Amino acid sequence: MSKACQRLRALLPARPTKSALQAPVFSCPKGDERERPLGQPAPSATQVQDPVDQQLLERIEAARWHISRYDSLRGSVASRASFVITANAALIAGVALLAPQTIKEQVFGGRPSLVLIAIGAAVTLALATSSIASAAGAFVALKTWRKLYGDEPPRSLYYQHTDTIREFPQYTPFRENFELATRSQELTWATVNLWVILQTHAYRYRFLRRSIRMLRYGVTSFTVSVVVALILVAMGR
Repeated sequence: MSKACQRLRALLPARPTKSALQAPVFSCPKGDERERPLGQPAPSATQVQDPVDQQLLERIEAARWHISRYDSLRGSVASRASFVITANAALIAGVALLAPQTIKEQVFGGRPSLVLIAIGAAVTLALATSSIASAAGAFVALKTWRKLYGDEPPRSLYYQHTDTIREFPQYTPFRENFELATRSQELTWATVNLWVILQTHAYRYRFLRRSIRMLRYGVTSFTVSVVVALILVAMGR
């Protein structure tokens, strides 16, 4: 007991009167209360963290961290797909310049040489078109994730918009279910969403790799066509 408490207790009457019995009884604060800042309420019983509840919270936060991470990776895949499309646009523009310029020149071998250059240009255009189509698949899937990955995972409410809208097309049941949701349910929903994001990232990354592969083939085809065209034009002069 501190000295201040002892002095305050000494000021109280030894035998409380009737009016004193109606007043609040003074008691010295305990150790944890003395350390609490002034005005801060004492923790209630509901604020004491349950170990199981704490473990659920940690798992939910871990799932959210991974979800945010793979969202960033999906964004980087989309950025690289945009670069691939830009590169293919430049490749198509190069083919569009190569063909008219070659036709205007006197080419060695005549028409067969022109046909050969035209085939090379057509192959380049076909590869560039295929690369653009694959890069478009890296932006967004043409099918829902249920059609892509099956019905094995349970519903992922509030994390997957398709499941949520299908389950709660109206606002009132949406709000009521959200307010009554438990942390165990949220952990399940977050885990399903994390699995879907992993699958979606791998799905889109396959399209990105295919588009880059087609772009490389297109650049090779265009380079060969330009070299052949330059050689034939030089030999025809």
